[in-house]
Amino acid sequence: MTIRIKKSAHAVFGGLVLLLLGLVFARYAFGIEIPKAVLTAVLVAIAIVGNKNELMAVSLCCIPLHEAVDFYTSLALCAIIWLTKYFRSVKVGVPALLGMGIVVWEVLHFFLVGFDLRLMVTSLIPIVFLAVIMSSDLSDIDYVFVARAMAIVSAIMGGMLLLNVIVNANFNLVVAMANMQRLGHLSEEEILNGGAIHPNTLGILNVLSITGLLQLRSENRSKKLDYVVILLLIILGALTASRTFFVCLLVMGFLMIVGEKGSIVKKLRILGVLSL
Repeated sequence: MTIRIKKSAHAVFGGLVLLLLGLVFARYAFGIEIPKAVLTAVLVAIAIVGNKNELMAVSLCCIPLHEAVDFYTSLALCAIIWLTKYFRSVKVGVPALLGMGIVVWEVLHFFLVGFDLRLMVTSLIPIVFLAVIMSSDLSDIDYVFVARAMAIVSAIMGGMLLLNVIVNANFNLVVAMANMQRLGHLSEEEILNGGAIHPNTLGILNVLSITGLLQLRSENRSKKLDYVVILLLIILGALTASRTFFVCLLVMGFLMIVGEKGSIVKKLRILGVLSL
């Protein structure tokens, strides 16, 4: 009797992401000194060996991982890898021209207020990356995979921050909750070690990730796992005690109800679920 094992289409990607998250877990949760360069190298390796969907996913995962890896280096290398692999799909159009205009504006701004080459380059990298992506043919991108990957990584990063608090309280949940003022806000020493994400930033990341997963629901492409991740993201966002998170969550809920297809009854039903 032959047993066939179904091979995942993203097996290598999943393995490397697990390696990266394992290293981040060791650094965030237990304070093990793992250099950012190592984490950045793993992320770049994922971008190199990954296909178009995986490269897009890991590029967006740079956002929740921005404190763990060298964000600007990672994003710049992802843009270079994208251009190298998919140069033919990049067309010079409105996004590219708009990006060039913003770059020129930023450069002029730096000359007027005081030139700082390093600050200028880091501020331009996200703009150039967005211009490259928006100028590319994205018709074959698996949005479900990309949105789900970013949401899961965002939830894991929030969970790691929460575990960091619990570990520091010697696994005493009561003490951990009492000591934690806002999820993501740590001492200055922990921040220097890369063990923090600003609570407002964490809240916004969670809302963006929730939005992506809810879009899958609107297209009838969601899974039960997505709702578990959404619930976790909401809980972690609430623990940030961020007013920005709650405001963005309300705006997202309002836009979701307005954009939902169907009758008023259906919209009211969604409002009731969201309120609950």
